[in-house]
Order: sequence, then structure tokens, then C-alpha cells
Amino acid sequence: PLTLDSLLIGSHSVAISKSGYDTLTKTINIKEGEALEENAVLVEAVSYSYSVAEARTTESNGHEYVDLGLPSGLKWATCNVGASSPEQYGDYYAWGEIETKGEYSNENSKARGKSIGDISGNSNYDVARAKWGGNWRMPTMEELEELNSKCTWQWTNQKGINGYKVTGPNGNSIFLPAAGCRSGSSLDGVEKDGFYWSSTPDDSNYFDCLLIFSSSYHDVDMIPCYSGLSVRPVLENKNESNRVNGYEYVDLGLPSGLKWATCNVGANSPEGYGDYYAWGEIETKSEYTGANSKTYSKSMSDISGNAMYDVARAKWGGSWRLPTKKELEELESKCKWEWTTQNGKKGYKVTGPNGKSIFLPAAGYRYGSSLYSAGDYGYCWSSTPYESDDNFACALWGESSDHNVDCDFRYFGKSVRPVLGNQNESNKINGYEYIDLGLPSGLKWATCNVGASSAEEYGDYYAWGEIETKIDYTTDNSKTYGRWINDISGNSTFDVARAKWGGSWRLPTKEEFSELRQKCKWQWTSQKGKKGYKVTGPNGNSIFLPAAGSRYEFSLYNAGEYGNYWSSAPRGNNVYTAYDLYFNSSRRNVDWDNREDGHSVRPVSE
Repeated sequence: PLTLDSLLIGSHSVAISKSGYDTLTKTINIKEGEALEENAVLVEAVSYSYSVAEARTTESNGHEYVDLGLPSGLKWATCNVGASSPEQYGDYYAWGEIETKGEYSNENSKARGKSIGDISGNSNYDVARAKWGGNWRMPTMEELEELNSKCTWQWTNQKGINGYKVTGPNGNSIFLPAAGCRSGSSLDGVEKDGFYWSSTPDDSNYFDCLLIFSSSYHDVDMIPCYSGLSVRPVLENKNESNRVNGYEYVDLGLPSGLKWATCNVGANSPEGYGDYYAWGEIETKSEYTGANSKTYSKSMSDISGNAMYDVARAKWGGSWRLPTKKELEELESKCKWEWTTQNGKKGYKVTGPNGKSIFLPAAGYRYGSSLYSAGDYGYCWSSTPYESDDNFACALWGESSDHNVDCDFRYFGKSVRPVLGNQNESNKINGYEYIDLGLPSGLKWATCNVGASSAEEYGDYYAWGEIETKIDYTTDNSKTYGRWINDISGNSTFDVARAKWGGSWRLPTKEEFSELRQKCKWQWTSQKGKKGYKVTGPNGNSIFLPAAGSRYEFSLYNAGEYGNYWSSAPRGNNVYTAYDLYFNSSRRNVDWDNREDGHSVRPVSE
């Protein structure tokens, strides 16, 4: 025993320690004229293994996780969304929603009654992905069942908070506080019950799967989707291998290796019709006509992966894109097609050579302000324009007795089913196509100008060192005229190719234009009604440079006769001019011009 005297009246923190035992800290309260006896039981010190310490300090995107040694290899976060420690309750969310609210009810539920597939990793619905980013996501029902069945559960009190210490097969553990749940404007079951969402919906569309527990039991069950529950994120699961940017795909075993999305753009399940888009447009609209089409009668090249025209890339991001005509033909010819009904929606079950399948609903199409043939016909756009007519583009269609790849008017609103991974992606950067001309430098040249969607289209005009078009091109409004600026190639403040196309795209240097001029064969020609040069490299590949003319003040000059393309290089010490590629039918040269003039831009990339 240890005897202390002459202590001051009041509270004191006393540390009791002994070699080989954990130090115990206690608070004692000394009152005047009273003797105080305190007993303490010391616990033998435990030497933790390195793997446990490592698990406790591992983070992803700033949030800590623990490897519990589960068969799946899944990692569990150490705290709830909205919490900063394992014991904090965190925030409460209705299923499929990414913001908290003051009241949780049937009436304000955003998911109730909707056919939504598993939302794990989909940032539109998965609050773990939306709030924490990276690879964080909600656990699936199967992953909650694994946690429930493969771990040891001990009801305990941690730092004054009731909950379960959940210990995995490797001895590591997490703490799940009994945070209760929200219904209406009330918080119920705090300190008694825990409710944790999964990403998995019930077939009814009104209930969803959760982990539920109290001091006497723990299980996986169902609860109405409007309820406000806790969310404990997870990391690294085999299911992530078939998701990109939160959207699921299926490998059908096709010869090309192409992966197909499981649902349409705008849909949350394979059966959902999703949204309807005119070809080459990335927003829906209330009316679909030739008059408001942005691509009708416009000469365009394949738009796959170009975020300006490819709605799959624009909406889903990553490497998602529209399938080409060739890829639709592969799907149509290499798979087994079975007309069927899935969750109340008619369409085709398309089964690949490896036995895996996708479902394409008969979503119909939109024309004018109406939806036609829903339940009877299905249509999916390709990225490929119809080569013989600028009013049409290629699409997949199907009905109960037939399916084929054909063409249709671009202004119709059709479904979009995205794809991943294709050999065509190998000649695109950030969605813009390039050609390897076999030049000694290895430089790749874009197939069209900035602001153009085909090789023949003129595109936009820019003053040197500026990244926006304008109505009037003069020295008075030039941002670089009279200004000392070094070579601007790759500088997004001045290089319009980098600013508009991103990635590694940039303006060509003076030397790179000289290489193009000297190492290639130049043939003045007319391509789809536009005059210009077909430029053929040492390897036989070629690009087309249209004679787009140039802009000065309010006018366009010499279109169809002259071409003027900016380089990234200023003209030595002259602060009023810059180098460009200049050509007409009889000559081509690397020259210089006044910076205020509006010229074409043809990007390059290493």
C-alpha cells in the first residue's frame, strides 16, 4: 500500500504504475478532515503485434480503416460517416441519399418505390463514396453478413458509449456504437440499438438491407428505406473489380474484350429505361426535333470518348463511353439474344460467350414531346455517324422477333448503354483522336482542330496566347500583343489546346511544325467539300488540315483558300508577333503573323 498525506483539498489525478503492468490513472477527490482509501487493480501489460498497430494507423483518403482478417479481404472504417472517432454516432441518412435532413419520412424519401439496384460505390446514392471519396463505399448485404457471422461480437461500453466491439479472425477489432435511428424528427434507440445501412435494396423497393443489433442480438434484416441510419464505410472488395467510377459492368467474354455496363445512362437498375438523348448531345430535353438538334446535318467523326458529344463519358466519367457501330455489331452477332421480362420490364437478355449476361430494356424512343414504343422496341445509340448521310447515326434496335444495327435520325431521343475498354481508346487522349504519322520525334497529331468535331470542320479561331473565342479580333483587345511571353506550349493559361482538351494536349512548337512540313507528303485536295491539305507521314498515316482562313476584326478571311495554324512560339524578341503554319494551294511554310489575328489550332501530344 502507498500512503500519501498533506494533500491539498480538491480533485487530483493519480497515476499508479508497476513494472510489467499497464499504468492506471484515477481521479480522487480530497475533502477536509477526511481520510480516503482507494484500491486499484493493475492489468498485466500486453505486447501488441506489429500487424495490429499497422491496422490502427492505416488510412485511405484521410479516413482510418482496420483489416479484420475477413475471408473477403474487406477493410472496415474505424468510425461512421459524420463521426471523427469510433465512439461518435456520426450522421444519419435515408437509404440512397447523401445528405442529412430534419425529418425522415415516406413523403420525403428519394428512393422509396424506385427500382434502384445495388448502390455501392455510386456517388449519386452511396453516401460513403459521396462524402469520403476514393474507394470508400457502403457495404453490401453479403459483406454485412460476413461481418456478422465471421467475427466475435462483444457488447461493451467504450469511452462512455454502448455498442459492440467486433473482433475479426486476426484479432483486430472495430467498435460500432449503438447510435439508434431517426424516424420523423425523432432519434430513437440511442445507447440501446444500432442500425447500419447496406448498399443492397430489397425487391419491394420500399425496404433495404441493414445490420441491426441490441445488447442481446445482432443480425442482418430489412427496414423502410426512409429511415435515418448510420453508415460505416468499407474498402477493397472483389466487387470493386467490376465497377468503374461507381458504375457496374459485365465482361461478356467478347473477342474484343469489351465490357458492357449493366444499366443505361440515367437508370439505377438494368430494367430502368434511364434517360433519352439525341445523338451527339449530353443533356436531355423536353422536345426532340430536327430543329433543336445540335448535330443534325453536321459533318462529324466518331464521338466515342469525346466528352463534348459522348454522353456516357460526360455523365459517368472515367473511361466510360458510347460503343462504336463495330462494337454494337459484335454484341449483336456474338451473343445469344432472348426476349424476356425482367422485374416487370420487357427487353432482351443478352448472353455472351462466357455465359454472363446483360439486360437491355425495350425503352422505346422520344420524338417531339412524346415517348413511343416503350415495352415493344429498344434502341441504343452508337458513337458512329452514318457515313453516307450527316442526318443519321448508327444505332442498335430490337423488338420481340428481331434485333439489328442500323441507322436513324440523329434528333431522336434514344437510350445509351456505356462500354469500357476498346482498342479504339488506344488512339485517343482525353476523348480526342490522334494519328501517329511515324515522325522522327514520335509526335502525335490530332485529327481535328480545337472547336471542330471532324477533320474537315474549321473549328474555332483564337488570337495567339488566348483561350477563348471573341467577336472582334484587334490589337486593342489582344491579351498578349506587346507583352513579353516565352513559349506557351502546355501552359493552360495561354495554350488553348491544353485549356480546352486537357490531358497532354498542347500547341505544336515552331520546330514541330517544321518537322511536319519537311517530313511529310502534302497533297492539296478537297475532303467532304472542304479544301485543304492531306498530310501523309513516313508510315503512310495521314491527317487533313482544312484551309480555314483567319479572323481579323469582325470578319473571316480566305476560308477555303488559306490555312493559318498557331504554334506555341513567340517570334524571338518581337512582342507583337508569333510563329504559325501558313499555307495555300501552291505553298506551305512556317511563318509569323500578328498575335491579334484569329487562327486555327491543331493540337499535338507526345
